Amino acid sequence: MINFKKHKICLSVFASLFISASLFIAGCSGAIATNGFATDGDAPHVTITDQDIVLGLVPGVSTGRIIASDTNVNSVESDIWNGDSDTDLVWATDEDTLSIVSTSVLDDVGSTGAINIRIDGLDNDFIEIFEILNLDGTTPVTTVNEYARVNRIIVVDVGVYGGSNVGTIDADFSVSGNLQARIESGFGLSQKSHYTLPSNHVGIIRNTVVTVETNRVINFNMMFRSNDTLPPTTPTTTFTAFSLFNVSGTVDFPFLSGQPLNPRSDIWVSGSQFNQTATASIIIDFYIVDLGELANVDTFNQLCNQIAILCG
Repeated sequence: MINFKKHKICLSVFASLFISASLFIAGCSGAIATNGFATDGDAPHVTITDQDIVLGLVPGVSTGRIIASDTNVNSVESDIWNGDSDTDLVWATDEDTLSIVSTSVLDDVGSTGAINIRIDGLDNDFIEIFEILNLDGTTPVTTVNEYARVNRIIVVDVGVYGGSNVGTIDADFSVSGNLQARIESGFGLSQKSHYTLPSNHVGIIRNTVVTVETNRVINFNMMFRSNDTLPPTTPTTTFTAFSLFNVSGTVDFPFLSGQPLNPRSDIWVSGSQFNQTATASIIIDFYIVDLGELANVDTFNQLCNQIAILCG
């Protein structure tokens, strides 16, 4: 469960990377009622808390969390994830099946390790897809779905109470062999800073926490990139949302951007360390707004009333 602090943010929309400026929020007016949260006319809107959204009480709005870890941050700036050392994720330009394999024979149906995993991702149209796949130990198994993006993989069932995956589980594209996600031994879920918003969904970054091991200093960059289609038909622009320099210890960064990320946007974090290899972890909490579920909302002014926490 995501443990949010209570904040309020206001949606403001930027051109280019973000939603069209024509949707800019001018204020909070109008009336709309949903799940008991209502306003009418000029009455003040009802404040909806983070917990209301986490509990699913606000239609069309959900929460997301990115959890990433990297044990080999060094002078070569590279993506924060538990992939191979000093390597960046190779983003797909076309969908493909995944080859899933463990380094342990115990990650298998009927054994004591991980029995199956869930893969969450997107297809070529950036539509959300997932599947639960049984493992076969050190023998690769192939997904039924074809993925253009892999947002996470997570262990679902294990062979013994309190157990987890015994070996390291990799998810590679079948054709290219490029690693897309990895579950380290005993961790139960992938740890990557990469995430892509589905089609018809916008994202709002809420909070970021970065942790660097003692006596080490790391520079971080959070990157955004907006996509049109796969394969891309127009050039895409990578935007550095923020940079954190000389981070040591734990920094809780309330990145209340007020900048909804476009549907189909890629998000990731890179890092570098000047002198010695360092370990870093990062947690990014965000809202996901399903524009399809909010199709009956004529303007973002009404959206302000419907979801008061998104309006300052």
